[in-house]
Amino acid sequence: MSDPAASPDTILAALRQLGDGPPDEEVSVGTLVRRLDARAQSLSLFLLAAPNLTPGPSIPGFSTIFGVPLCIVAFEMMLGRPHLRLPGFIARRTFQRRRVAAFIDRLTPLLLRFERLLKPRWPRFAASSRQVGAACFVLGILLTFPIPIFSLLPAMVILVIALGRLARDGLVVAIGLALGLLTAVSFAVLVWIGYEAVT
Repeated sequence: MSDPAASPDTILAALRQLGDGPPDEEVSVGTLVRRLDARAQSLSLFLLAAPNLTPGPSIPGFSTIFGVPLCIVAFEMMLGRPHLRLPGFIARRTFQRRRVAAFIDRLTPLLLRFERLLKPRWPRFAASSRQVGAACFVLGILLTFPIPIFSLLPAMVILVIALGRLARDGLVVAIGLALGLLTAVSFAVLVWIGYEAVT
């Protein structure tokens, strides 16, 4: 089952709803996911990948914080489940709404850059939920490795795939999957170089 098609404007509208409410109010991750409705899987992939495109990934362990729940979301997609179900320890975690709203504001320029690229096409790739889940699961695992700068690659690829699915743009999804393969190959090369350097 694929997510409903959405333009960058409607994606932004859905995200901004997450920050609606009293700024000091605590809101749980489970509540936020329920407000994302049928787009929860793709939007969750997007939200978990996006922070890794900030300077944060240079901090040891930063990418792992987002990589682990991202793997959970991707695994749900691999199983073909149409709705996102999070483990209790993640669903119960809370944030202040002002932090959620500020994060969404930082994502706005990124979404707007994709505005002219996204449109419904290549439906076969756009609807490939299990394949996308498998690819994002592997990329999520790569994201958890504390390798400075490298985490930018899987994060960007996951973001591209998530946006492609949200807009039902199979071409963008296909490009993301191809980039994901290149990212996995790049990781294997880095591991091989590291192994050769210590032996």
